[in-house]
Formats: sequence, structure tokens, C-alpha cells
Amino acid sequence: MLEYAIAHLVPGHLSEVRRGKEELINRTLAAVKERLTKEINYWDHRARVLRDQEAAGQVNARLNSGLARQRADELSARLQRRLAELDQERKLSAQPPVVVGGALIVPAALLRPAPAAPVERAADTSVSERLAIEAVLQAERRLGNEPRDVGHESAVTTSSRGHRATGCGSSRSRVGCVGPPRSRSRETRS
Repeated sequence: MLEYAIAHLVPGHLSEVRRGKEELINRTLAAVKERLTKEINYWDHRARVLRDQEAAGQVNARLNSGLARQRADELSARLQRRLAELDQERKLSAQPPVVVGGALIVPAALLRPAPAAPVERAADTSVSERLAIEAVLQAERRLGNEPRDVGHESAVTTSSRGHRATGCGSSRSRVGCVGPPRSRSRETRS
């Protein structure tokens, strides 16, 4: 995995980062040169003017030509230092990637224990069917319906919507209801 990343992913990522970095460095370089060159020119000019005034006998108590020359020199050194930093930032090189995490995808079927023997279906389900029918009948009675087992009837009726009318229970129910159908909407409070 690491070899694949080094061979295929890192070069593309590096070129993408390099393009963005080059644009940023070029904009920064232009702004730094413009600003610092203006300041250097200002302090060079100011130093010359102050030196001429000092030669004429006009002394400025707050600023002298030496201090103005020192500021111009500091700005020149700062410009050279900043240009060197920007030149260093252009020199990008890729380092080997560091794996932070990983994922192993395993199908759920492989995690379940395999059955010892194939599951056999019961030959006679009449007992469990009878218990289930009785449970549904009791539940329908609790709801106020009069259910009856219609599993033994061979005729299947159809509702007005074209669905099988099987009674109170679900669409697969063998239980039919006698009496008013129960309301499925909630009662509104006044």
C-alpha cells in the first residue's frame, strides 16, 4: 500500500501543491519587492536630504542622516533575507507518506458462524400455526373486534380497491372480522 502511494499518489499531490505554492510565492514576492523597495527608496532619499541639511547647518533633533541611512540598510537586508526565504519555499520535495489509519472491509456473511448442519424445515407446522392464529384472535378481541378464523374457507373475497379482503389482521391474515371496522385515525380532542 505504501509503495503504491509513493509511486502513484505522491507525485500528483506534489505537483498540485507545487502549483498552488508557486502562485502564492509569486504574489508574495511581487508584494514584498514593491513594498520594501518603496521604503528603501524613501529612506535613501530621506538620508540624502538630511545629509544635505546637516552640511548646510540645519540639524534635525529627532532624525539625522545616519539614522535614515541605517533604516535604509536594515530594509535592504530585510529584503534580501525575505527573497532568500521565498526562494527556499520554492524548493519543495516529497517525503514518504505516513500511514495514519487503515480499513479492512469484511462481508458480514464471513463474520457469522457457519451452521453446523443445514437447517431443516419442520414437516408439520399445524401446532405453531394454531398458536399464532389464537394469538391474533385474542389481539383482535382486545381491540373490540369479533374475529373468526377464515383459513378453512376456500373462497377469497376482494375489497373495492382490488386487494384481498382477509379480515382484521394484515394482508396475510387468516383472521376475518365481524362487526364495525376499527378506526385507524386518532381521535381529535376538543
